[in-house]
Amino acid sequence: MVGEQRVAHPLRPYSYERDMRPRIREPVQSPSHRKETRCYFMKKIRFTAVVLAALTAVMPMSANYFTALPNAAAESAEEETEIYYNDMYFLPRKGRPNELILQNYHGQEPNLVVPETVEGATVTGIGDSAFAFNKANGKVVENVTLPDCIDYFGSDVFKSSTVVSVNIPKKLRFIPSLTFASCKKLETVVFHDDIVSIANSAFQNTSVTLPKNLQERVSDDSKVKSTTSESKYYSVNGDFKISTAIDNETGSRCCNIEGYTGNSSEIVFPESIFDIPVKSISLANLDTSATKSLTFPKTTQNISIEDNSFSNSAISELIINSPCTLNKNAFGNCTELKTVTFNEDAVISRDAFSGCTSLASVEFCGKADLDQYAFIGCDSLENIALDTSQPINGYAFDDCLSLMKINSEPVFDSATGGFDPKYSDFIKESFYMAEEVGFLNEYVKAQYKRIAEEVTAPYDSDTEKVKALHDWVCKNTRYATGDTNPAEFHTDASILLNDSTVCEGYAKAFNLLCHSVGIESYYIHSSNHAWNIVKIGGHFFHVDTTWDDVDGVKYSWFMRSDSELSVDNSHSDWKAYIPSSLHSLQKDGTPECSYQIGDVNQDGKISAADLVKMNRYMLNAESETADNVVLYDMTLDGNADVFDMVLMRKKVIEQV
Repeated sequence: MVGEQRVAHPLRPYSYERDMRPRIREPVQSPSHRKETRCYFMKKIRFTAVVLAALTAVMPMSANYFTALPNAAAESAEEETEIYYNDMYFLPRKGRPNELILQNYHGQEPNLVVPETVEGATVTGIGDSAFAFNKANGKVVENVTLPDCIDYFGSDVFKSSTVVSVNIPKKLRFIPSLTFASCKKLETVVFHDDIVSIANSAFQNTSVTLPKNLQERVSDDSKVKSTTSESKYYSVNGDFKISTAIDNETGSRCCNIEGYTGNSSEIVFPESIFDIPVKSISLANLDTSATKSLTFPKTTQNISIEDNSFSNSAISELIINSPCTLNKNAFGNCTELKTVTFNEDAVISRDAFSGCTSLASVEFCGKADLDQYAFIGCDSLENIALDTSQPINGYAFDDCLSLMKINSEPVFDSATGGFDPKYSDFIKESFYMAEEVGFLNEYVKAQYKRIAEEVTAPYDSDTEKVKALHDWVCKNTRYATGDTNPAEFHTDASILLNDSTVCEGYAKAFNLLCHSVGIESYYIHSSNHAWNIVKIGGHFFHVDTTWDDVDGVKYSWFMRSDSELSVDNSHSDWKAYIPSSLHSLQKDGTPECSYQIGDVNQDGKISAADLVKMNRYMLNAESETADNVVLYDMTLDGNADVFDMVLMRKKVIEQV
């Protein structure tokens, strides 16, 4: 039989002696017991856990089966852990580690002191109706002393109770509606000056008179409502959740907007609430699909917008006047958004504006701290305005193919094929990791076209041109060492903007060079490598510039067939892939490289029969199609001549 699994309370160390004490749920005790300090744990195992435990007695047992059952029971027990202390019933405060909320009082002691801590956890809240209607339930409480660490009251906390005197905790800033309503015996309330607002029904049907300085802080019930015990926030005007604090710099009280609960299509964030200036705005978990505009106050010191807060909303313009932090997908897929302006420093996380397909302009008036892909997929983005004296993370603008201007000035010069000198250094320092950016793509196309035309100008045959491009790539870059994961080593422009690259950079550059002079080529990749396939005449061949860039230019992996390449693990299970829009000239599919150079009779091997056929072709005793002549070019010089015959004879002899 499986023994009981003991679960230690998350707020205190496990004690076997404590655990052996009786677990009593019924809070009503005899008078003699009520005078003693009592602390009990209740671990409520839900019906599911009970059923699972019962099944252990009737089902076949396995190691895995018994591993799962106690864990499931433990998780359920931990979620529902309750603490009884002096007839007070506490629960852990959700989302607030090591804090408790007083849920109920079951005693009849008229003088109640709520402790600051219980079992090492701080008491910071009182739940809904904790003392309400206590006389009707056979409970009595008259004089209540609350610790100043309490910052949250739920709804109707003391409503219609027998309370006579009570103090307002110093950390409690809001007294919500009906808190003390109909407390007929209430005579004394100790207030403090830091109370921000009191709902006008908080003391309804009582004899309590508010101090003069607090009478001005009475608000409509709709303006001050408790929200959830998970936080100390209160709903204001039915739209905003707020908390208050003391500004460390000024020493004066400030207000923090911690959420929006309204449903307006035009959200206007106030500069102050209850005459307390709004210092910060932090927004999360919002339903803003109908939101069309946002207006932030100019006086706010910081704005933080959490993941997905305004994603898919109908906002068309965004102006943020304060330092801000925008987290992942904060405004993602806002397809109506056209302009964004940051008037102060901005920290923008990955995907914050991803998929904003109508966004045309972004202006940064302060420092721009951008994460990768922050504006990815903003197809209509044409201009970014910012200070170019310091580089930015241009990687943030991947897939912004319309981006051609900085500070409203075109930065690519089609006449020279280069960048405007005014922005050239900034672009090269900022966008060396980027890909699929409008002005960067134009630069890459122009540069590779210029290089390819210059390098291949002396040659007539495609074989010679491919060989010349192969040599240029090998001579003009080197393989990166150390950490090769950064994007700068994997882009179309890595050879142009960096002094080193990896196989992806080699293969992308070679592919674009070939396309620039009309040679059919393909970008090829396996699980851990990238290279190319080219078409010469009527046949396809593998070209690996990366592996040929070893101690000078080699041709060990130049113009190879499938069978010649498949002897190596890195060249296996390959397929063609179009890595970016610049490679759009690449055709679909992965060609087969069926024959190696020298297999002139195309039987899949080089033998004496190929030597005989080549000899007959050289003597004009046999004709050959133009598509097949490349198979005779053993010297890879674009011709079939006696020098190829010599190499063929040597190769055949070596195989004997």
